[in-house]
Parts: sequence; structure tokens; C-alpha cells
Amino acid sequence: MIRLSCFLALLLSTSSCGNDTTSEKTPPIVIVDTGTDTQPLIDMGDDTIAPADMKGDTSTPDMNEEIGEIIYEQKGLVITNGQSSLFDFDVPEDTQSVSIMISGKESQFYVLSSWKNGDRTDLVPEGWARSSPVGPSLCLSCPNRVSGTEAVSVGYAPNNQDVEVKKGTHTASVFGYIQNGFQLGILQSGQVDIIVLAHRYVETPFARLALNFHFTGANGLTAESAKTNVDFQTEVDKLKDIYSQAKIEIDQVSYIDIDSSYQIVENIIAPDSDLQKMFKLGVASAPKGVNVFFVDELLLQGPGGGFGILLGVSGGIPGPIVSGTARSGVAIAMKSNPGLPSTPGFVMAHEIGHHLGLFHTSEQAQGGSPRVHDQISDTPEGDPSLLMYFAGQGRTLSANQIKVMRNNPRLRY
Repeated sequence: MIRLSCFLALLLSTSSCGNDTTSEKTPPIVIVDTGTDTQPLIDMGDDTIAPADMKGDTSTPDMNEEIGEIIYEQKGLVITNGQSSLFDFDVPEDTQSVSIMISGKESQFYVLSSWKNGDRTDLVPEGWARSSPVGPSLCLSCPNRVSGTEAVSVGYAPNNQDVEVKKGTHTASVFGYIQNGFQLGILQSGQVDIIVLAHRYVETPFARLALNFHFTGANGLTAESAKTNVDFQTEVDKLKDIYSQAKIEIDQVSYIDIDSSYQIVENIIAPDSDLQKMFKLGVASAPKGVNVFFVDELLLQGPGGGFGILLGVSGGIPGPIVSGTARSGVAIAMKSNPGLPSTPGFVMAHEIGHHLGLFHTSEQAQGGSPRVHDQISDTPEGDPSLLMYFAGQGRTLSANQIKVMRNNPRLRY
């Protein structure tokens, strides 16, 4: 997300970001990411979605060599008084990264409450969710940072240079909570489904990433017209140029029209938000790409009033490992905001970066609260030239950020 205050994002359940150059005449800009460096706990709506003929395939797609191998599944893991029982899964020797996807109800929030590596060291220490100074939405003390989100949450390791996934038996558990505005409560009872995916990294110069572009008619663009629209293709070229430094090639792009009712996504932190409904429309068929939705406006308000202009939002940090869920997408606002330094190409690169597992390098300072930074050693604190800086104006990716991105199971080799 490119700005919210991005530290408020810690308290919500979507990750949003924007531009930091604000004044009385220029409202704050926000880019939202729904799993986040600073993660908002946001109620993203109910189970009702668009008409059946518009709904994306929500079945779990076949996992193949391109995106990894499912090594563990469990349905109906019970949560009582906020905590699930432990579950074990075996990680193969040549595994480069592991993703744990937690799926439940859209009125409930989830996060990994513990995760032991194959050598029995802590990736996520037990008990952090009940003692975190920012609540269960973000674990600042975890060796491998995790963040909580509504409906679907993903734990992903490694997401920094100090963590290595070890072969052997891993053990994890889930914490469940609820939110009403900024009021948090423990989930007294619930059930979630678990999918664990192991990704085997292949040493190759280039990785490939597929994208599925979804058009609402925002800015006059349709699936057909966008293919030849010079301004739009210029923004796509900016995205490709930024990702070229990571040797990530955007090799397949699908163009899809969806209902124009999603041109304006209403208050994304209110109950019954359209954002999750829209994300469910993402295609689950091959190629296994990131679903990107183009809208006119993303509206964000909260208990304290408006937070400014939203430029984009990601369904998680990282996003779900399957499409068709309430978190499986990135939304980009196309409405022109003269004077703002971030254009759709940069916003896409930033939000997809979140979807592939990158947190903000530095969050916006909030009053007397300590400023939050990522865990990656080669991203200087407070550097606006970095792509993942909260204000979303930079384009640079560090070597360790690139490793995190290329380990994501959305990448193909």
C-alpha cells in the first residue's frame, strides 16, 4: 500500500500506501496492501459477491512445478479462545520457500501464532499475538515477520536474509481474532482450512511472472482497448522496467472485463466492502498470475474520518497462493491526481511487490510511536528511492528484496 498512514495499516487489515508530500491543498495519498508492513485490520465484507456468471473460479487450482507443491492440507482446524492446536508438516530437502495459507470466514481475522523451522528454531515465536504492542496484525519481534488479515492470511518464509527454510518437520499454529473499528477481540470459536506449499527454486537468470488485468471501464479502458492504449501500455512498460532489475520477466498478460459497478470501490474498511467481492472475481485458471484490478477510485475512511487518496491496495503480504479468494488481488486507482509523483506503473510495481512478499522498507512516522522498518539488511531506513518505501515514489529494489520476490511461488522458471 502506498500510504494510509502506513502505520495505521498495522491496525487495519489491508495494506495501503500513498504519497508523503501532503499539504492543506493536497490530501494524503494511500496505497493499500492487505497484508502489510503496517497492517490495517479491516472488515472487508460478507460472503455475498457478484452474480454467478461473473464470479471467478474459486476452486483450488492444480499446483504444478511452476508454482510449487502442496505438502500439507487440513480442513476444519478448530480455533478455541483465539488459538488453534499445533499442526505438523514435512518440508523436503530442496525447498527454497514455504507458504502457509489460512482460509476462514470473512468476518474473522487470522495470523500464524507460531511456526517452528525444520531445525526447531522459531520462525514465529509462540505467544507473540497476545503480547504484541501493535496487536495481532503484525509481529515485529518475529524472526520471519507475519501479518494478520481478514478471511485469508498467508505466512511466507523466508522474507528476509536472516531466515533459511530448513528441511524436516515444521510445526505451526493459528491465532484468530475479530475487529470492530479499532476494537479488537479474541475469536472465541471458529474453523480454518490450511494449505502449505513448498517452492523449489531453480537457479536461472530470469524468472517469469504472469499477470491477469481486470478492467471495470475505469479511465475509459476495456480489455480490448487497453491492449493498444498508448498511455496504459506506457505504464505497463514502467512496471516491466522496474521488475527487470530483479530479472523478473512479465511474460504473459491476460486482459479481462468485469462489471462496471466496481469502478468506484466504496469504503474499503467498512463492512460489506466491494474490495473482497471484486478480488473473488480473479481467474484461477492458468497462467497462475497475479490478478490486477483497475478501478477509478478506492475510498478509505475510518473511525477518525477520511485518510486521503488511495492509489492502490494489495490483498496481502504476501497475497494468497491461489486465485479466487477475497484476498487474491491487487487494485489500482486510475483516476488522475495531478501533481502526485506516483503513476499507475509505479503503483502496480509497489503493490505487486507486496503481493510477492515485500513489506514497506520504512513506514511513515506516527506521533510518538517508533517508526517501523522492514527486516531486510540492504534497504536503508528512510530512503525514498526504494520501490517499497511507504510513499511509493521510488523504483529501486535491493538484492535481498529480489531474493524474497523470486522465492515466491507465483514466479515460474
